[in-house]
This record gives sequence, structure tokens and C-alpha cells, in this order.
Amino acid sequence: MKSKIIIITFVFISLLFWGCGSQLCLQKRTNRLIVNSHKETDTVYLYSAAFNDFNLVWYYKDNFIYSFWVKPHSTKKHNPIELKNITVNNDSINKYFNNFLFKDIQCFESMLDGTWIKIYIENKEPLFSSLDIDCLFRNKYPINSFPYQLQYYFSKIWGTKYFDFKKLYPNNTE
Repeated sequence: MKSKIIIITFVFISLLFWGCGSQLCLQKRTNRLIVNSHKETDTVYLYSAAFNDFNLVWYYKDNFIYSFWVKPHSTKKHNPIELKNITVNNDSINKYFNNFLFKDIQCFESMLDGTWIKIYIENKEPLFSSLDIDCLFRNKYPINSFPYQLQYYFSKIWGTKYFDFKKLYPNNTE
């Protein structure tokens, strides 16, 4: 009986010391997924909300978007979704990801917490920006701009549950 108690105590203490908190597990799982995704493509996107236990990771390859819901102890791979390629020029990306402490760009203002997006480009430093997702979904952007591409990707990943891309851009032919 004493040996069972010792074993159970040892297992419990081991889990406390070697297990990881939800945010640490989420970060490790997300980082592994990003590294593995770079084997398929050079650009990987990460959407996250501060203090939530999920991340959305996706990449575009061969006219398909591959997306994953990452939680601290599980990763759910979604079926690939066919979509058109939206080419975004570097000036558009740089506008939203400049490292200004007080940038004043609608929907991309610097915040201490809230939602954010990170773009991992292979062999480069990640690009980071705060993101007001509700604001993003309320505004119309020029075609081939980074926010337009982001709206398009989110509409394909989430469907029309949160955002109806076709309603905001009715003349867009898909």
C-alpha cells in the first residue's frame, strides 16, 4: 500500500514540475507547427488573442489555404480550402507592420493586449502587429492590400459566421 502511495505521489509531483501551463504548452505547440509549416511554404500566419487558449495558424500553397486551430494540448487541422491568390506588395505589408510604438493605422493600432497577427517569413524576423478584428471586418480596403488579403483569408477559414466577404465586396468575382 505504501508503494502505491509513493508512486502516485511521485507521478503527481512529476506532472506538476514537468507539465506545462496552458500558455507555455500553447506557445510550444504553435512554434512546432510553424517550424513544420515552413517545410511546406515560406510564409506562415499566426492570429492570436491575449490570454486565450487558442491560436489560428495558416499558410497558402498551390491555390489552397491550410489552417490549424492550436490549443494547449491539441491541434486541429482543417481541410484545405481552395482559393485565389491575392498578391500583396511589400509596401502594403510594411505599412501595417512598421514597428512604430504609436502607429495610428485604423484597426492596426498598438495595444497592450487584445488580438494580434504575426507573419513568419522563412529566414527573416517575424512581423507583428496588433489587430482589431471587429474593426477589420467593418471596413473596406483596396484590393490587393494586406487588410483585404487578411479579410479574404479569414472569410475562407471561418466562413460567413463572423464575416461575409462577399457582402462587403459584392463586385469581387471569385
